Amino acid sequence: DAWAYLRVPRGNLRLAHADHLHLDLWWRGLNVARDAGTFLYNGEPPWDNPLPAAFYHNTVTLNGREPMTRAGRFLYLDWAQARLLERGARRLVAEHDGYRRLGYLIRRAVSVDADGSWVVEDQVLPGGRRSPLPVSARLHWLLPDWELQMADDGRQTTVSLHLHSPLGWVEVTVRGPSSTVSLIRAGEPIYGSAAPDPARGWYSPTYGVKIPALSLALETAPATEITFTTTFHFPDQPTNQTNQTNQTNQTNQTNQTNQTNQTNRLTDLNAYPPHPSSLRRPR
Repeated sequence: DAWAYLRVPRGNLRLAHADHLHLDLWWRGLNVARDAGTFLYNGEPPWDNPLPAAFYHNTVTLNGREPMTRAGRFLYLDWAQARLLERGARRLVAEHDGYRRLGYLIRRAVSVDADGSWVVEDQVLPGGRRSPLPVSARLHWLLPDWELQMADDGRQTTVSLHLHSPLGWVEVTVRGPSSTVSLIRAGEPIYGSAAPDPARGWYSPTYGVKIPALSLALETAPATEITFTTTFHFPDQPTNQTNQTNQTNQTNQTNQTNQTNQTNRLTDLNAYPPHPSSLRRPR
């Protein structure tokens, strides 16, 4: 029903995107947590290839800085190295050292709960220095432009979004330290006190095309250890077998056959082939 793709680049790579530990999450063919894409390479600012920055990916950044030095539209220097720490059928853990100069590692754990919820835990951990200076952390998620209900706990330690997908309501909940929360759609703030950002809140499915999306960001006060926990909860959907059983009880056999075929076709249209290194939700 669901699968995820976690970016763990390592080695002497000519990196064009600062997407370390970026997560794409798909559910029943719907790209729930998504990569912004590219849109344009050579447009007028801000559309001179801004979207490769870590700031626009589903990952954590520190002190408002990128994890690598951008040396051009298609080139990064001071390459961050990521490594996979744990890989199982229902859990992945990886980290990267892009903020080693600040004395920190970023670690992400992705797991699937027994109820089918996906849990993403992000940790900012001291690494390399005995006493690194406190840093602020920013967690970003790019989500589809669906009907939205949003709430926080008043202390801005828990933020909940309910997104009305074509297949039901998807709940996204982020817990962490008290944070400044912002939600931007198509460059314009719709929640929080963030200033307009013309490049935030867009999704580019193919080159030269961009459509509105929801850009959620939480930024903490400086600290030496920071943890965010994001939970994606999906509604239960009836399976083909359940539909077929219900249809069997109907008296009209012809209608039953037609409805079964229609259900199967719709399921095929909603299917999405998994990435070979993906993490899948158990059925």
